[in-house]
Amino acid sequence: MLMPCFPMIFLFSCSVLSGSQLKNINAFAIAAKNYSHFPGEIIRKTQELHYNNDILEASAIPDSGQIIRSLEKAKAQYERGLRFSKKADASLELIQKYSALLAQLSSNSYAEDLGKNARELSRDLNSAVKLFNDQVSTQIPGTVGKGISEIITFLGSRAIKNKQAKALKKFIPAADTLMELSTRNLVDALDTDLKPLLESYRATFQIDYRTLIFNHSDRIDYNMLRFYIKTNSDYEDVELLRTGCIHAVEKMASSHKELRNNILKKKDLGELLPGVKDFISDVSNLYEILNKLSGSF
Repeated sequence: MLMPCFPMIFLFSCSVLSGSQLKNINAFAIAAKNYSHFPGEIIRKTQELHYNNDILEASAIPDSGQIIRSLEKAKAQYERGLRFSKKADASLELIQKYSALLAQLSSNSYAEDLGKNARELSRDLNSAVKLFNDQVSTQIPGTVGKGISEIITFLGSRAIKNKQAKALKKFIPAADTLMELSTRNLVDALDTDLKPLLESYRATFQIDYRTLIFNHSDRIDYNMLRFYIKTNSDYEDVELLRTGCIHAVEKMASSHKELRNNILKKKDLGELLPGVKDFISDVSNLYEILNKLSGSF
């Protein structure tokens, strides 16, 4: 006799997800996890460029004792600058922990023994939710964290494909608020906080170079001109990386909603969803920009 499908918690349908649905979820999760690396690189490179400018300013100080103190101050400012945006850190931590757990839950090689690793990832994600709520005024509802914990409890220590589908059908809709708020907060950090800082640093570099180098013909040589061209190019690429990160994280939020809407019923998607494909393409473009920044000139 066939057993009916009861409306129990997390048991939204008797059907499992199709292979193409799992593929889309996993591809999104891996791209989101990879994306979380890039905003931090913008901050690191921005501070590195400003640190180099502080060294340039120190080179014009006549007193050796003052030079040392200036360099020590520059190093301290560089290290503080790496930690300047708590808002960005909170969002990135959340995106990274969520995508790590989502990647595991959607893996094709879904382990029979889910056990310790997923429970640790769940705790990490709940810790990231708490960090976000401590740093950001717009709070992620407590029901989201509770839902995450309940999903892992539901899966238990032994995970099977049927449970995998049911958990993902609950996990992704529950986390959509988490994704929406974290991406919105990250856009604000990259635009409101980082953009004016980057513009200020670049303007200071231009002024200092004119004052300290171009106004003194004896200081102009091949290396100084090469450094000037390279630094200007780096500032342009950092700005490209910043705007690219904003575009990509907005695409992340919209493609997550697209996933949410396409997993309610089992269906063969055929290939990657347009939004997921665009998001992956955006992340790939970020790699190209970062490689250019990291390369020689």
